[in-house]
Amino acid sequence: MQIWLICSRLFCHNHEPEAISVFYFHSPAWNVWQSCLRTRNRFLKPSGGSLFWQQFREDSLYTFRNHKGYVPMLLHNFGEQACAPFHMTGRDALWLTGISIASASVFFADQEVERIVRPLNDRNPWLKSLSPEFTQLGDYYGYALLAGYGAYSLVFHKRKALHTAVLASQAAITAGVWVRVIKLSTGRMRPGATYNDRQFTNDHWFGPLAQFDADTKRGRSVAAFDAFPSGHTAAAFSIATVFALEYKDKKAVPVIAYSLASLVAFSRLIEHEHWASDLIPGAVIGYGCGKQVVNYYRKLFPATSSANEKKSQSSFYFTNSQGVRIHYSLVF
Repeated sequence: MQIWLICSRLFCHNHEPEAISVFYFHSPAWNVWQSCLRTRNRFLKPSGGSLFWQQFREDSLYTFRNHKGYVPMLLHNFGEQACAPFHMTGRDALWLTGISIASASVFFADQEVERIVRPLNDRNPWLKSLSPEFTQLGDYYGYALLAGYGAYSLVFHKRKALHTAVLASQAAITAGVWVRVIKLSTGRMRPGATYNDRQFTNDHWFGPLAQFDADTKRGRSVAAFDAFPSGHTAAAFSIATVFALEYKDKKAVPVIAYSLASLVAFSRLIEHEHWASDLIPGAVIGYGCGKQVVNYYRKLFPATSSANEKKSQSSFYFTNSQGVRIHYSLVF
């Protein structure tokens, strides 16, 4: 009888007779009954943590079979980005033309810009010590911060933070691959590589796959072939774009994100790792990859995206002399 009473209370809720409840109120069975109830409530009532893991399972980020999984989503992003040039709108083409003109204009100023920035490290000891560390925000430090942000989201059950970390990692991965493909296709020398080169003391482009040619590579490091475009800049802007789009409701986030990315780009000049014309394409690649990744994510998770983009509305009422009431609404 006691076993039946406890089980019925656990799984059938309040279907047992009230008389039985009164009868066992002061009995040992009643105490066991209440202890079991508290245990059941602790596990069945969704807390913040259990709700997070329930959503984590529903999001299916860890699976290979669901298109919302990390790997399927990453592969789709690669495909969509690869096909993007064939699906450009007139506005996209105009925007790309403007970027190309700007990059070409900077290209003709590369030598002069390098001449200006070359002595900066020697003249500013603080810059010489700070720049090598800061530039790593586009590489090891940036990836470490991203991993740390993902770990923070798991420990403290922050779903939006987890999704942002996932998106930023995918943007950085795709941007890195496209940058590497272009580097192999162009074979441009870094500024620092020209300082001690016996043949080319100024900007030089070796062409596709030149770093794999034994005669061309003889006596030269990889730095002689992978200047264009800037991979650090692409990584910094890809991560910055994801954070700027996902947290655009917080006005400071886009400003901070793009400011840090821009400083990473500038540090590449200070470190003599890139020409000025390497930076703009790197930033464009990073921005484009970040935006595409976020746009696709919003198609997969429309409910989450709409919740992140709540609009604020302000209403105003005006009544004229004839008693007509006019309603104004401003949506931000």
